[in-house]
Amino acid sequence: MYNSVTATLPLMQRNLPAKIDWSVYGVEKASTAFDGRMAYTNKSLYGAGYIPGRIENVPAQWGDLLDPKYRDKMVANVFLVPRLLGGLSLAWGYDKTLQYARDLIGKTGLMLTKAPRETFLQSGERQIAVSEIESTYRRYIHEGQNYAIALPEPIVVTQFGVSVMEKAPHPNAARLLTAWMMSPEYRALRTQITGQLSYEKDAQNEVAKRIYSGAAQVVFDLLENNAEREEAIRKFGPLVAGQTQ
Repeated sequence: MYNSVTATLPLMQRNLPAKIDWSVYGVEKASTAFDGRMAYTNKSLYGAGYIPGRIENVPAQWGDLLDPKYRDKMVANVFLVPRLLGGLSLAWGYDKTLQYARDLIGKTGLMLTKAPRETFLQSGERQIAVSEIESTYRRYIHEGQNYAIALPEPIVVTQFGVSVMEKAPHPNAARLLTAWMMSPEYRALRTQITGQLSYEKDAQNEVAKRIYSGAAQVVFDLLENNAEREEAIRKFGPLVAGQTQ
């Protein structure tokens, strides 16, 4: 099974994934979680997607989105916004993030939708899609579509990984597959096929270097802060959906 740390947690609570000695496959303990029942494969970042030439300036900081120059130009997914806010709350604290959320939703003309945001970018109705999973736009760009992606700070990093179910019908094959998904060969192949970048410490792309150089403010989705982040997401969800203020 492949999923984020957050989405995997309910399975862990039901003891469905198997505990595995990943060292047999050359995987370091630091690359595993939940006492060996999950192994990290890749990281995904939150960003802002846009079509080059249709917006003059892209945000360098998430706080920049409150600038009047972005008013009535932004669109976002109603599911993803609370998750970005949950990440930001780990860097800013809950109270500051709550005020930011109120201002972003109530004062900027942000369009919230469940529809593909690319439709609004292509039509020109909106110029920038915020709180997007940046790997989606990497794939679009790799496919030759005319998009670009900005990574405002704090850079919010979500961790994904794999688990083998305790009752998997072919457990050995599943373990070999998951171990391969953590290998440099797999990461290189993923980049070649999809354009998605690796953000591990040994990755050589400029974004990864920016993340680990200390030059950028970065917040990681970790087991240690998962409960705090999830509680913030739970509170921000109704606000984003317009059910509370």
